[in-house]
Amino acid sequence: MSMRVDLAELLDTMIDLIRLMEEESELLALSGPRGTIEAIAQAKIRLADRMEAQCAALYRRDPGWMEALAGDDRRAFAETSEDLNRAATVNSAILERQIGLSAEMLDAVGKELERVTGRGGTTYSRRGAMRRPRSSPPLSIDGKF
Repeated sequence: MSMRVDLAELLDTMIDLIRLMEEESELLALSGPRGTIEAIAQAKIRLADRMEAQCAALYRRDPGWMEALAGDDRRAFAETSEDLNRAATVNSAILERQIGLSAEMLDAVGKELERVTGRGGTTYSRRGAMRRPRSSPPLSIDGKF
């Protein structure tokens, strides 16, 4: 394969990854159940792996392949790279927000569990020392920890 064909395949992979990140970001911004998120995450991993393999193949062919790009190829690669960076930045911010909200929710559920069950109390040792539990018991949601 030629460098131009390899570059075209890399750009296609990058565009697919951009679209997938944008779709995931839109789904995460909505409230309610989102059953497709796991499939999207797996697809993102596969696309990122493919992109890494394509970059490695281009590098093996010519370690200076990026510097060798000229004209339309250079412009297309630069624009797609910028678009990918923007999509990844937005996606990362939304994922961080979702993870933070999930952590807060689990913390609130854990505190309520301690309050309802009375397991948030103090434990006395044989020697009479008092000890408060440092961590919450693991929570199980739908049978998964």
